[in-house]
Amino acid sequence: MRKYILIIGIALANAISAQTEETKADYLLNNLDINLVFRSSLEVPEGENNQAGFKLNESRLQFIGKVNPDIKYNLRFRLNRAQEPNTLDNAPASLDFAYVEYLFGKEKQWSIMAGKHFVSTGSWEADINPVFEYQYSDYLNQQLNLFAFGTRLSYAFNANHQLQLEVYNTSNNTFSKLHKTTGYSVNALKAAKLPLGANIIWKGDFWDNRFRTYYSAGVSQVAEGKTNVSLSLGNRFTFGNFDMYLDLHQTNAAVDYANLISPVLNAYNLAQNINYQPVYARHIQHQAAVLRMDYAITPKIFITGKSVLERINSRSESIERHLSHHYINLIGLEFKPFESQNFKVFTYFSNDSRKYHSKYTEQTPNTSKNMLSVGLLYLLNIL
Repeated sequence: MRKYILIIGIALANAISAQTEETKADYLLNNLDINLVFRSSLEVPEGENNQAGFKLNESRLQFIGKVNPDIKYNLRFRLNRAQEPNTLDNAPASLDFAYVEYLFGKEKQWSIMAGKHFVSTGSWEADINPVFEYQYSDYLNQQLNLFAFGTRLSYAFNANHQLQLEVYNTSNNTFSKLHKTTGYSVNALKAAKLPLGANIIWKGDFWDNRFRTYYSAGVSQVAEGKTNVSLSLGNRFTFGNFDMYLDLHQTNAAVDYANLISPVLNAYNLAQNINYQPVYARHIQHQAAVLRMDYAITPKIFITGKSVLERINSRSESIERHLSHHYINLIGLEFKPFESQNFKVFTYFSNDSRKYHSKYTEQTPNTSKNMLSVGLLYLLNIL
């Protein structure tokens, strides 16, 4: 982590070298925000084999600032993630953000960003600060490479509409590392020379923030000649004390490098033939609908609910069409004792269920897990 802070520090020092010695420190400090994100809870899962315990759900430290009016930077570290560098981008999983953004144009309507960043993919679920999002869909947890190195070009038509084009690493690890980690056979696949993804994104704002769009379409590749295609439609509605989003996603994956359904298919095939070599599944379709609603009963008491429906289909004629379903249903209460602080006491009850095609349930049984969680969350602005 020290290495990344040092590198960014040197870059910032060079960028402001034109400023006088007296103004450098003042400008940086006056345009710097340091935030600590923290969420911890007592989780009580259902079942004798599931242990209850206190858990550190979120712990992130973020530095957001400006070098000058046209150059911004963003650093965020996840304090409860590993420091071992990835094999492709050489960054640890603990590094969420490390990017610089440059604004240009007559009215600063253009911007270009480079570095490790949050990949824009039409998901309000991903856009919300992680301290406030209690459980995530498989789409966000596994399907996406959510934090990746790349670049993004943005153009704001006006204050309400923005178009973006970004290119990023499809995976943070090399082709060989992905296969080595799972132990899957390469199965005649070859590493793509440019394992990149590209997204085009539209962000729209209608009726004074009452309805906002976050739409994206993209392509990506890990293996040579095997292209994934995705479409995401993020919709957000705000009416007074009520706020909700509905994200709709579909990804047609040439190869299941997200490993969403490959373990299930491999377990079944191994049961039929002990000499079977496990592989990443091919021609897989992942669909997701993510709905969250929040309502402020009083300025201090909030109710929140979330539902996730995900389906994995096969696009191959050799296996069944519908392979699995995933459901998350969550209902919770939040109490905010201090109006001026992003501090909350929360509790929620959730159910997480997975159902597979009957053909596969002998090796991979259906599951349904209930959990009660009680805890604290805090988004602290240190500076």
